[in-house]
This record gives sequence, C-alpha cells and structure tokens, in this order.
Amino acid sequence: MFQNKKRILNIALLVIAAAVAVHLYVKYRVVPEIAFSNMKLATPEGQVVDWKSYQGKTIFLNFWGTWCPDCIREMPSIIELKEQLKNDDVVFVFVSDDSPEKINRFRERKGYDLNYLIYQGNGLKELGINTYPTTYVIRPNGEIAFSKIGSAEWNSPSMANRIRSLK
Repeated sequence: MFQNKKRILNIALLVIAAAVAVHLYVKYRVVPEIAFSNMKLATPEGQVVDWKSYQGKTIFLNFWGTWCPDCIREMPSIIELKEQLKNDDVVFVFVSDDSPEKINRFRERKGYDLNYLIYQGNGLKELGINTYPTTYVIRPNGEIAFSKIGSAEWNSPSMANRIRSLK
C-alpha cells in the first residue's frame, strides 16, 4: 500500500513539474500575439505616435529596456542591419516602458540613432512581453512575418535579404 501512495505522489509531482515547465516556456519563450494597432506609443519627448503612420511599410519592432544587457548587446547589429536596409521601406522601432529620462540618458550615452518609443500602458508585461529583447518583423500588410525572443545577430546579408523580400 505504501508503494502505491509513493508511486501516486511521484506521478503527481511529475505532472506538476511538467505543468510548471510548460507554463514557464509559454510565458518566457513564446512570442505573444499583440494587437499592434492598439498600442499607445509616444516619443521620449511626449509626442504621441500613431501606429497607422507605419502602414504599408515593413516594420522591425524591438521591445527592449535600458537595463537589459542582451538588448544593448544586439543593438550594434541592428544598426548595421538598418544601414543595409536604408534604401528600402523598412521602419525600425524600439519600444520600451522605461521612463523618458532613462531613454534619453541611454541615447546620449550610446549615441545610437534609433526610433525610441515609450509604451503608454501599464508596462510591456500587459502585452505579454516577458523576455527582453523580443523582436517582431511585420509585413507591410500588418502580418507578422517572423519574431524572435532573446538577442540575435541581425546584421547578416541573408537577414537583410529576408526582410527585403517581405514586400
């Protein structure tokens, strides 16, 4: 009888562990679906940005934080990708929920010429962004072409060609 209880307890613990593992995987490694057109965004200077102004363009959308080492590590490769695509109709957007002051200090310190925007909600977690960086590449028709959780080296010619092909 004791062996049966022990076996049942072990099975229950395995089921719980599996459920926790699936929950953590989904929360931190699955890119959430976001209604981008409903996002309220503003520049660090407070100017409201209408998502519709990006309609018809390919969008490289990166959710990041000034405090995030992986975000900062990938930025030079994104800047190189941006340079490779400068003659294409691609918009690079960097969305954070950091304060305008933090973003401006970051911009001054790093000198990166990027389109920094601030999410005007209750934090990026309400969008389902739990891992930084999280990047979406969005087709001109608004459909997500591909996405990536975590940092990447974005500056390869094959990535530039992949993004160019999304027209």
